[in-house]
Amino acid sequence: MTAEKDMPNEQNQQRLGEITEPELVQGAPMLTSTDRSREQLLHELEVHQIELEMQNEALREAQIELEASRDRYMDFYDCSPVGFITLNHDGLINGINLTGAALLSVERNKLPYRRFASYVATEDRDRWHQHFQYVLTHYEKSTCELLIQHDDKLHFYAQLDCVCLQQAGKDPEMRIVLTDITERKIMEASCAESRNLLQTIIDTAPVRIFWKDKASRFLGCNPAFAQDAGVSTPADIIGKDDGQLSWKAQAELYRMDDRQVMDSGTPKLLYDEPSTTPEGKTIWLRTSKVPLRNRVDEIVGMLGVYQDVTELKQAESLLRANEAKYRAIIDATPIPLALDDAKGNITYLNQAFIQKFGYTLDEIPTLDDWWPRAYPDLKYRQWVIESWYEHMAEAQRSKENFIPLELNIRCKDGRVRTVMVGAASLENGFDSTHLVVLYDITARKQAEVDLRIAAATFEAQDAILITDVNSNIIRVNRAFTEITGYSAADVLGKNPRIMSSGQHSRDFYIEMWQQLLSNGAWTGEIWDKRKNGEVYPKWMSVTAIKDEQQEITHYVAIFSDITARKRAEEETHKLAFYDVLTRLPNRRLLLDRMRAALIASARRNDYGAVLFIDMDRFKLINDTLGHDYGDLLLIEVGARIKSCVREMDTVARFGGDEFVVLIEGVSKVLDHTLRKVALLAEKIRAVLALPYKLNEHEHQSSPSIGVSLFHGNEEALEILIEHADMAMYQAKNSGRNTVRFFDPAMQRNVSLHNALQEDMHHILALQQLQLHYQVQVDKNNRPLGAEAFLRWMHPKHGVILAEQFIPIAEESALIIDIDRWVLQTACQQLVLWSRNDKTADLTLTINISAKQFSQADFVGKIAEMLDLHQADPVRLKLELSERLVLTDINSLIEKIYALKNMGVRLSMDNFGVVFSSLSYLKQLSSDQLKINQKIVQGISQEGSDALLVETVANLAKSLDLTVSAEGVETEEQWAFLKNQDCSTYQGYLFGKPVPIEEFEGLIGRL
Repeated sequence: MTAEKDMPNEQNQQRLGEITEPELVQGAPMLTSTDRSREQLLHELEVHQIELEMQNEALREAQIELEASRDRYMDFYDCSPVGFITLNHDGLINGINLTGAALLSVERNKLPYRRFASYVATEDRDRWHQHFQYVLTHYEKSTCELLIQHDDKLHFYAQLDCVCLQQAGKDPEMRIVLTDITERKIMEASCAESRNLLQTIIDTAPVRIFWKDKASRFLGCNPAFAQDAGVSTPADIIGKDDGQLSWKAQAELYRMDDRQVMDSGTPKLLYDEPSTTPEGKTIWLRTSKVPLRNRVDEIVGMLGVYQDVTELKQAESLLRANEAKYRAIIDATPIPLALDDAKGNITYLNQAFIQKFGYTLDEIPTLDDWWPRAYPDLKYRQWVIESWYEHMAEAQRSKENFIPLELNIRCKDGRVRTVMVGAASLENGFDSTHLVVLYDITARKQAEVDLRIAAATFEAQDAILITDVNSNIIRVNRAFTEITGYSAADVLGKNPRIMSSGQHSRDFYIEMWQQLLSNGAWTGEIWDKRKNGEVYPKWMSVTAIKDEQQEITHYVAIFSDITARKRAEEETHKLAFYDVLTRLPNRRLLLDRMRAALIASARRNDYGAVLFIDMDRFKLINDTLGHDYGDLLLIEVGARIKSCVREMDTVARFGGDEFVVLIEGVSKVLDHTLRKVALLAEKIRAVLALPYKLNEHEHQSSPSIGVSLFHGNEEALEILIEHADMAMYQAKNSGRNTVRFFDPAMQRNVSLHNALQEDMHHILALQQLQLHYQVQVDKNNRPLGAEAFLRWMHPKHGVILAEQFIPIAEESALIIDIDRWVLQTACQQLVLWSRNDKTADLTLTINISAKQFSQADFVGKIAEMLDLHQADPVRLKLELSERLVLTDINSLIEKIYALKNMGVRLSMDNFGVVFSSLSYLKQLSSDQLKINQKIVQGISQEGSDALLVETVANLAKSLDLTVSAEGVETEEQWAFLKNQDCSTYQGYLFGKPVPIEEFEGLIGRL
């Protein structure tokens, strides 16, 4: 084409002359000799020539573009970041690009007709041969990963994307895209290692870890969490939610927390919440939850972590209780106390400090605030501060006690008090806290002054004895000789112990001297001996006299003979504090001793007990034998009680046939106290239950004993006695001749009883009653009806169950009005159910109180209510307790037959628990026997409950009665009951008692 294009015009014209006629015919329109001239033909040929040249130019440009495209392809082929390899059907290399050769680390020109398998690592060759044959055989694109090697040195991981090409008449070839994936494999291995490490951490972490999707369904957890959930492995929990696990009671709370974290995108950290273990035990968890996000930062779920902090919560509670107890003890201490830390901050002042000096913690938060207020004189203040820190440093250096300082402190009201200040370091592991004790010795100092003044009146009416620092008598006055019978010559230079009566123990004198040396004075009653050997009581005050250096130089004792006063006091005391009949302490003395006992208990931090004893049927002996014999019994009772207790314990006659025993210092441990007091109470009970020989009569009696423990002065005296009295009445109500300990629940029950009794008068007017309905089903879980349970929707106490307030209502006629309301509400509900196909066949069961059933017009009231509301009597079932059977059996049978004639059905409730009135069952035309929930719940336990159920079921069959079981909570119980042919079942397995709206929703779903 190019050659033709370059021909000169002469040659073209020559070529035109050579064109034959047929050629002209093919290349141009047919011209006749008449129509065309030679010039026209040439012109047309030239035009055609130009067109051919244009076509040739287009072809030439296309060829250039094709060659450029081929060059670009070859550039891409050779410079591609991946290798391209062509293998023949024998696996030999037919072609390879530069990248492929570089990956194999072989020169490109050396690779043709080399076997590709030789570059595959030995351990992967079999897999390569299988893959090669598969691709050639199936003509499918396939990928594999192999380890490539060269000269046993170079190794790398490669991905081979293979495809088989088949050309007509030729053997198939394989095209391979070879990619180095070494970095990816290393990264995958690293990721796998990280995942394994993370999984190991999750599996072995000492915390519970779990994660959920956005619907709060579990996606996974660690083994510790699975164990808490009561499942075998973490896989068992996937797909479940909290409502399907043991903590279903808290499921809604957990879902709210999940939703808060996922909706807000904000973590919720370290908060405490309750949980229920598979064993039903409530524990406390410290939980943290964070949102889970995907790669595009979308929240897709929630991750949670928690720890069991039950023991920590208990320890914290105990710590708070102990702190409150110790604070109460410190506040009750009459000695001023303060706490300061190592930084000079005053952290605590007890009430005695505030009352004594007038300053509060807000006024003196630091020692720097305290110094100028307490010591306004600058010079004296500097001495106090220097002395304080010197004594503190010396105590820390020597590891000995702080040497007390005697200081004059200015109170807030301006008065100055002399105090002895001591301190002790309380190390708590973080810093040092000092306990500062301030003993007020103002009175003692004043006494010393008074003693010096009294020296001027030495020859006073009271006896005076003065000794030196070694307790040798150096002077006595005339009154001393008159009282003791000893002259001055008899005692001078001798120790006062020559007058000792021998009635005081060594500990008495040790305590007296300790107080004398520590406080500088001692006052009290002491028994001494006169010269003639007569022992007499005296009231004595001993004071230590100190010099300017505060060193003791003398002791001064002033005493008076109180023999006459003691006799008068003793007689008065007996009349005022002892029972005339039994010679036991009376109520007044008992109360005094109890006050002292409470204070002592607080000081010793131990437990004591009060036993309230009442003799059962004491009035009987007075009525039959007379009051003289009753008095003899009381005297013997008092003596027997005293024989059971220690000398230090108090046995008092509280009044009539009531006795109170005060036991002090039992133990510092509550469990030990309970055990010891229980043994003592039982010992007293057994002794008092023995026969009494009253002159010629033998009388049998027994006690009812109530016990109340005390620990310090935590409770008022009157409350303590009231608690013991309440426990005693609990013992009487339990059948007499027994012991009962006070339970705080008694007091709460009494208070609640009184409050409910008052509020109950308005219960109907305020429309506070509501019926809750518990579904009753057949053996196929189809609803048959419901039992109505009465609830009091109290504005203050919340929902109150019937068993809590019905006994109160039965104490008055109010129970009749409540029963009437229940019957009316039941009839109205039956009418509403009759209008709905799903509920029209349901039976409604209500309970009948004994008082309502005993009404003469009871049957008439039932008929009247049914007629008033046009309720179907067949759909009403009345539940009767076996207790009704033991009332008026004839009236009962008459009413039952009348009810059945109306169509009302009857069920005998609690059969086998209260009584098993088999002798009456044939007379009663009951439709059904109802097995009590306590028996049903015992089916799964060892015992005779299962046998009892079988017996009741067989009895019902023999009497042509149906059997209903309440309290069914497990599938195991249900299966057993179905085997006994029970017809009706109810319990938490099927649904709990709920308001009517929830009940009808449940029926709609069944």
